[in-house]
Amino acid sequence: MSLYGVCYDCGAQATLRYKPDVALDDQPRPSVCNGCRMRREERMVEQFQERR
Repeated sequence: MSLYGVCYDCGAQATLRYKPDVALDDQPRPSVCNGCRMRREERMVEQFQERR
């Protein structure tokens, strides 16, 4: 599902997506743009690699 609106992270007008680092059950609607979603995914990968 996607929705057009203001990104929660950067404030840009964009097609919104769900946050990858938050459970879907905890998100009532998509809230971040694709760029911010990709940055969140990169942070998740970095944190995972640091734990190893």
